[in-house]
Amino acid sequence: MASERAVLIIGIDGGTWTVLRPAIETGVMPHLAGLVEEGASGVCESTVPAITPAAWSSFQVGAGPGRTGIVDFFGWDRKLQKLLPADTRRLPPTVWETAGESGARVGVMNLPMSWPPRPVNGYLVSGLMTPSLESDFTWPPHLAGELLAAHPDYHLFHLETAVEEASRESLEAFLDWIGGVVEGRGRAARWLLGREPLDLFMVHFQAVDVLQHVLWAYLDPEHPRFDPVRNRLIQDRFFTLLDREIALIGQAFAESAPATPLTLLISDHGFQTHLGRFSLWRWLRERGHLQVDLSGQAGEGPGNDGPTLDPARSTAIPGGRSNEAFIWLTEEGAARERTGNALRQGLEEVRDPGTGTRVVERVWWREDLYRGDRLDDLPDLVVVPAGGWSITGRWEREEELFRPIVSGEDFHIGRHHPDGIVVVSGAGVRPEKGVRARLIDIAPTVLAGLGIAPLPGMDGTVLPFLPGEDRPTLQSDRAGGHPDRAETDYSPGEAYTPEEQAMVEKRLRDLGYL
Repeated sequence: MASERAVLIIGIDGGTWTVLRPAIETGVMPHLAGLVEEGASGVCESTVPAITPAAWSSFQVGAGPGRTGIVDFFGWDRKLQKLLPADTRRLPPTVWETAGESGARVGVMNLPMSWPPRPVNGYLVSGLMTPSLESDFTWPPHLAGELLAAHPDYHLFHLETAVEEASRESLEAFLDWIGGVVEGRGRAARWLLGREPLDLFMVHFQAVDVLQHVLWAYLDPEHPRFDPVRNRLIQDRFFTLLDREIALIGQAFAESAPATPLTLLISDHGFQTHLGRFSLWRWLRERGHLQVDLSGQAGEGPGNDGPTLDPARSTAIPGGRSNEAFIWLTEEGAARERTGNALRQGLEEVRDPGTGTRVVERVWWREDLYRGDRLDDLPDLVVVPAGGWSITGRWEREEELFRPIVSGEDFHIGRHHPDGIVVVSGAGVRPEKGVRARLIDIAPTVLAGLGIAPLPGMDGTVLPFLPGEDRPTLQSDRAGGHPDRAETDYSPGEAYTPEEQAMVEKRLRDLGYL
C-alpha cells in the first residue's frame, strides 16, 4: 500500500451491551474494557431485518439489502419458483476486494455469508452457509488443505452439535464445549496471521450468538428466570475466554502489521428476551393467500417434510423464521398493491390473545425500506415483529397461530434486537462513549482507516471519530462508481448442489433458523 495503515476487525455475532457491559464492570473482560476506555464505543444499528444473512451481507459491502439482494438465508426465485440459499455471487464489491485492489493484503476468517469465497488479495475462509469442508471454502483454494493440515480439528460450526450440547443437564459441559469452539477459532486465526503480515484482518465468533440464544434467561437480569449464580458461571467460563482470545488475536495482528492497528469490535445485532412465535404461514393459509398440498409430500423449501407450496394458486409466499418474516407476492400491478396493502393492514392489527399487545410492529413495502438495483430479488413485504415476538414464515409441525416460548422446548430463549455493539480503538481515535453507528458504516470506515476512499455507491458513511490522518487519500481501482454487479463469473440459477443445499438446510434447521 502507498501508506502504512492496518485495521483489525473482530466480529462478535449477537454481541450486546446487556451482557458485555456487566462483564466489563465485574472485571471479566479486561481487554475489552481497555479498548472501550481508550476509544469510541456505543450502539451499532443493524439492518432491517436484524438477522445474520441481511446484516453480514450488508456489512461486507457498506450498503443495505437493496444493493445486496439478501434479507434471509433463503430467497424465493420467481423464475424457478423455489426457495434458494443466498450466496455471494451477486454481491457488489466487498470491503475485502476494494481494499485489496488498492494494494492492501487482507485476511478473513469464518465470516457468515461469504460462500462461495470470491478472490481477494490475500486469504478468505468462509463461515456460516458453507456447505461442508469438502466444498471450496477458502481463497485461494489450496489454503483449505493447509488449514486442515495445521488444524485437523478445524470445523464449520456444527449447529446440530450445539443443540445436543445445549440439551444436556450440565451447564458446565455446554460451556466447556462452546468455549472450545472459541479457542479453536482463535488458534486458527492466529495461524492465518502467522503466514504473512496483513493490512486488514477479520475473524468472526459465531459462538456468542448461539450461547445467547440458548442461555439468555441467565444473561439478562430482566428475564424472569435470571439466576445470578449461573450468570457468573457463564461470564467466568465463556466471556473470560472470549476476551482472552480477542486479546491474543490483537497481539498477533499487531506484531506483524505494518502500523499500529485501528481495532474495531462489531456485532450484527443485539439480543432480547424471546416471548413467542406468530405463524405467518398459518395466518396466510387461513385467509386463502397461501395454497398448499396437504397430502404429505416433501415440502418446497428448507427442512419441509410436510405441505408442498402451490405458488400457481397462491397470492403470497411466506419465508423467514428467526425474527422477521417475509412475503413474496405473486400478483403484479394494481392486484399486487391491493393484496399487499390488505396484508399490511391485517398483520398490523394482530394482537397477542393473552395481553392484547401488538405482535407485528410494522409491515414494510420493500420500496419504502430499501434502495438499490436488487429490489426485484427481495420479498415484496418485510414483516417486523413487536417486542419479544418472532414471526414464523415457514411450515412447522406445531402450527399454532400463537406459540409461547418455553424453556427446554425452544432453542431460541433469546432473540435478536436491532442494537448491536461497536468499539473503535487505536492511535488517534477520539475517545467517546454512547456513539450510535450503523452496520453499513463499518465498511467505509475500514476503508478510511486504510486511507482508501469509500466507493460512491456505498450507503454507509465514515464514522466521525477516526484520527485526522486516517481520512481517505487513495482511490480504489473502482473509483468510477459502485457497479450494479460484482465482477465475478455469475450465472443465474443455483450455486449449491442439492446435496450441499441439504447440508446447509440441516445446519440452519438444527439451530432453529429453519
